[in-house]
Amino acid sequence: MSVTVFQDCHCQLGEGTLGTEDTLYWFDILAKRFYSCDLATRSVQERSFNEYFSVAAKLKNSGLLLASETGLWRLSTFTSELEKLVDLEAANPMTRSNDGRADRQGGFWMSTMGKQAQDRAGAIYRYYQGEIVQLRANISIPNAICFSPSGEYAYFADSKLAHIYRWTLDSAGWPVGEPSLWVDLSGTHIEPDGAVIDHQGFMWNAQWNGSRVVRYNPEGQIDQIIKLPVSRPTCPTFGGPDYQTLFISSAIADLSADELSQQPQAGALLAYSLSIAGLPEPEVRL
Repeated sequence: MSVTVFQDCHCQLGEGTLGTEDTLYWFDILAKRFYSCDLATRSVQERSFNEYFSVAAKLKNSGLLLASETGLWRLSTFTSELEKLVDLEAANPMTRSNDGRADRQGGFWMSTMGKQAQDRAGAIYRYYQGEIVQLRANISIPNAICFSPSGEYAYFADSKLAHIYRWTLDSAGWPVGEPSLWVDLSGTHIEPDGAVIDHQGFMWNAQWNGSRVVRYNPEGQIDQIIKLPVSRPTCPTFGGPDYQTLFISSAIADLSADELSQQPQAGALLAYSLSIAGLPEPEVRL
């Protein structure tokens, strides 16, 4: 098995990959673009926005939930109509949305960060049954939001600290107590970015400046490392009929001309076939 280029899209900051049985979605945050790709034909549709958008989730019944620098939005997959549901730091021009994922209880977690990655400017929120609640503040670059198969745990990272945390959840999906440090990459040049959980409860984490995706077991120990031809992978997702393809977005942001010449696939959407299956993404209930 080898890593291949699925779409050579040259994203400045590819992020927010979301896979289904037949469609793949992702963003180029800095270019303010949103992509959808038919997995059977590889045909791509592109949409431009007037602000930064970064993450999507499936809505129960139909459509997508999108997070942007000013709010959460419902996107109709039939009419392409975009409807704002609730504000998200809309009065703060210094921040934008970043990472996020639907939880197993029908909620949606999303993070914000400073547009210049300012220290402690970010936060994590949960949108549940029409209400948005801040769960944690003073995070510099919140990433790696994902959930154990049972919904017992949430995971998140502060990329700037190079820490991944695990947080116990109650039966309704709300955090209990304080999160615990689960993976510590401090002291290295590697920053944990987006992550997704497979059906065995193992995390697949894209690692910025690491040129790799790492699979961690539920105890936070390394199980497998996938080497990548790009130094800045950003967000993995499972997709396809059997959810056995791992799709990985990447970025060219802030790479020098010399670095770009050494990794011409930077910014591409990569694919890696697995013998391990992922899980279908949960649906958010409005």
